[in-house]
Amino acid sequence: MASVRAALASHRIGLGDRVAIVLPDALDMAVAFLGVAAHATAAPLNPALTLAEFAFYLGDLRARAVMVKAGEPNSVREAAHRRGVPVLEISCSPMADGLNFALNGSGRAAGDTGLCSKPGAGTEVALVLHTSGTTAKPKLVPLTHQNLLSSARHIAQTLKLDPSDCCLNVMPLFHIHGLAGVLLSSLAAGASVACPPRFEAGNFFGWLEAFQPTWYSAVPTMHAALLGEARGNGEVIKRHPLRFVRSSSAALPPALMTELERVFRAPVVEAYGMTEAAHQMASNPLPPGVRKPGSVGRAAGPEIAILDGANCPLGVELVGEIAIRGPNVTPGYHQNPVANAATFTDGWFRTGDEGRMDADGYLFVTGRLKEIINRGGEKISPREVDEALREQPGVAQAVAFALRHATLGEDLAAAVVAKPGATLDEFELREALARRWPRFKVPSRIVVVGELPKGPTGKVQRIGLQDRLAEALAIAYEPPQGAAEQAVATVFAEVLRLGKFGRHDNFFASGGDSIRAVQVLVRLEAELGFLPPPTTIFRRPTPVSLARELVRLREERELESLAFALDELPPEEARKLLAPE
Repeated sequence: MASVRAALASHRIGLGDRVAIVLPDALDMAVAFLGVAAHATAAPLNPALTLAEFAFYLGDLRARAVMVKAGEPNSVREAAHRRGVPVLEISCSPMADGLNFALNGSGRAAGDTGLCSKPGAGTEVALVLHTSGTTAKPKLVPLTHQNLLSSARHIAQTLKLDPSDCCLNVMPLFHIHGLAGVLLSSLAAGASVACPPRFEAGNFFGWLEAFQPTWYSAVPTMHAALLGEARGNGEVIKRHPLRFVRSSSAALPPALMTELERVFRAPVVEAYGMTEAAHQMASNPLPPGVRKPGSVGRAAGPEIAILDGANCPLGVELVGEIAIRGPNVTPGYHQNPVANAATFTDGWFRTGDEGRMDADGYLFVTGRLKEIINRGGEKISPREVDEALREQPGVAQAVAFALRHATLGEDLAAAVVAKPGATLDEFELREALARRWPRFKVPSRIVVVGELPKGPTGKVQRIGLQDRLAEALAIAYEPPQGAAEQAVATVFAEVLRLGKFGRHDNFFASGGDSIRAVQVLVRLEAELGFLPPPTTIFRRPTPVSLARELVRLREERELESLAFALDELPPEEARKLLAPE
């Protein structure tokens, strides 16, 4: 990594300096992360964030620079310009003996960088990631070299990785799952990692053929998508068998685990992790160890305890808060004494998750004490959604809450109360949020109610809102009308494997997710003759609304084609075609 150090040093960036990394390709992100983390502090960010979000994160990080791909447009460039943060462009090209890493910048960071500082036994911060809290402002989690190396070794030992292993990485490398669960654990074992550009369920089996990996790790949503593509790829799976499949970051439904093992003919290992633990806390063992469906396994690195409200450890099968301690656990949230006081007690980090331990030491996560919604591994602060909805014209009150979901674990919904005389439309509200946020923060359902359910103290209680608002969330079945609605409803039903699909049924509330949404659009392409924009189904998730939008898009394309054809004709012939009969 000498070339990386030299490149960073040329921009006066060294130990303790935070470098935001916004790269779309996994290989570039892997190289940049490893290089920056070795000599400064890496801060990977999701390339899909909005301009406003980039501006917030760069400011909250106090980033000394932001690293982007050379020639790649991204709104982070504008955010960096507004914040006065230098933009460094990375170009990464293969060479005979490895990769060539080049770095160019639009300006140099000023000030004392600490380049002459001597490393201190792994206590330097190598990585910082944001994690959602119970308020709208996310917390900043610093992870030291010791945290990351300890976690990487824990994972490598749990999975019995060795140099013969190769992981097919399908996880984004701006999440701790991909960074520690895949990349660092493999490197710690001397194993290899294959980094395709981005996850595409349809390409997975081609990658299986090309890279011949021995395992992969993913969230349940991805596993479900791969099962949908597995039909017709049985021979590929047979030719290139996996040693195991790993699942983490969200609860894995037992039925999904069973189907994965049947299709891939390999054991599925479910693990439990979070950013503050540099990922892994517990894991089911590989065979011949016992794997218990519904359990996230035994402690796999840090110590785990179930604590009561007085911070005392609880006995077998008693439900309490899950707490951990060990070398992989963050030393504390950055400049957040309130959060640190609430989560660190007598050397234990309180996860905010509720669970129980059985007599064999297997951990079962039974719920969350915090209000954070885990939508397929993406953590969402519901209060942030509340505030955004309340900013919309005509909204008097709003509360976001979790919906049970077959593949995501949890989905996001919201209930709103209209101001006197105002009329609210679910899809208009979703559109407004979609213009400001990534898709995972936009509720799948927004229901308009006369009053929000409240508890005995008069406060709105998020927990249990799905059940209390069951009547408002229910949609009476109404058959599709017209050929366009029927075509959309048929595709929805096929992708979700449902017997029927009503014209007002919501795709995401019925079990859909981002992976299946892409499958829907690809199938509709055959009907339409063109591929609709990826955001279409997220903004119009019912047959009635999506059919109208697809008809509009098709008519728009036909008009464009006609205009192009007329431009190619001599003026006299064009006038004849347009003249009324």
